[in-house]
Amino acid sequence: FCDLVLRHRTNLMIAGFTAVVILVFLWPRIFVSVYAGELGVLYSRFFGGTILDRVYQEGLHFITPWDTLFIYYVRIQEETRNVDVLTLDGLTVTVQVSLRYQIIRDRLPFLHQQIGPEYKQKIIQPIMTSAVRQTIGSYRPDALYSTAREELQDKMLVDATEEMGRIPILIHGFVVKEIMLPELLRNSIVDKLVAEFKPVGVTGVVMD
Repeated sequence: FCDLVLRHRTNLMIAGFTAVVILVFLWPRIFVSVYAGELGVLYSRFFGGTILDRVYQEGLHFITPWDTLFIYYVRIQEETRNVDVLTLDGLTVTVQVSLRYQIIRDRLPFLHQQIGPEYKQKIIQPIMTSAVRQTIGSYRPDALYSTAREELQDKMLVDATEEMGRIPILIHGFVVKEIMLPELLRNSIVDKLVAEFKPVGVTGVVMD
């Protein structure tokens, strides 16, 4: 056996070096870490595509190099956008709003199969924009200035939840951070509100 090894030691060294190079090159595809707050979905190239009955939990996983483990962040996330909206009067206002949402963990494989990693661009942002425009567009600008934020946020939540339908994403709620009206209109509304709530003076009567 020793003589055999000695005779072929050059070939064995080349084969060993080649195996090490291949292992180093493929290491990131073979050993995949799923970190805290993440889950994985496996795409099996030769055995049916997306694996729908298993979600890969946190930890280190061994994956064959011809398959791919897609990693998703599954904690509560927040998306903030400035949305331009036409009000009931046809005036444009800008609304800064945040949406808090979360992927439904046990239905992650279906989200991956039906929509994919670009779900924010394909689903979250369009639904968010639509809900804001549908809600804000039903108000007059002066009504927006005086309406409680909670009312607007609740209506946006209802609209977005209806649009989300069966997509496995849970919407936790909207937060309206700022409503930016045109400056002239804003000044006019402020002057009107000041005039409405200005205390009325009491005329005194002087007695001799």
